[in-house]
Amino acid sequence: MSTTAVSGGTTVERWLSGHLLLQATLLGGVGYAAVQTINGTNDRDYHYGMTPQAVETLRMVAANRVSFDVSARQYFVTGVAGFDTPGTFRPSSSLFILSIGFSSTVDITAFFGAPGVRPIVGDWDGDGVTTIGVFNPGTGTMALNNTNTSGNGVGDIVFSFGLNGDSPLAGDWDGKAEVPVN
Repeated sequence: MSTTAVSGGTTVERWLSGHLLLQATLLGGVGYAAVQTINGTNDRDYHYGMTPQAVETLRMVAANRVSFDVSARQYFVTGVAGFDTPGTFRPSSSLFILSIGFSSTVDITAFFGAPGVRPIVGDWDGDGVTTIGVFNPGTGTMALNNTNTSGNGVGDIVFSFGLNGDSPLAGDWDGKAEVPVN
């Protein structure tokens, strides 16, 4: 994880005896972070976003010569202020060709759906990762995957929506950044 942040907080201290001091520090802030995925597809599989942060520290100082510190840090990388990377869809074979950077490198390929479907992408399960899906304009069926892997278009989420000839759209239409529970 790499992060840059602005934090504010406070430190309190208390003498427990004439030679033993206890200090406690609490900081809270927000930053921007890059986090590498443990089980990513390659060594460039990073997630970027706003990062609320908290740091708690306890320090025990004995006789003004020896100190013992314990720190706890908490980070959460949101999808807010992250950025999207390019991809293409090849209709003749229903092939998604995705890049996780801004170079000519192809990082992910996935066959999903049948010829004639239209591509759609979004964060279907709220995990912060954009994944693939297809819309069949002939049947009005959406098939959405929660991973960027090949499949026959069955998808993790399948439902009817729209009419013959419609075009698919994806977005957080209510601005709540929530996954609906059905």
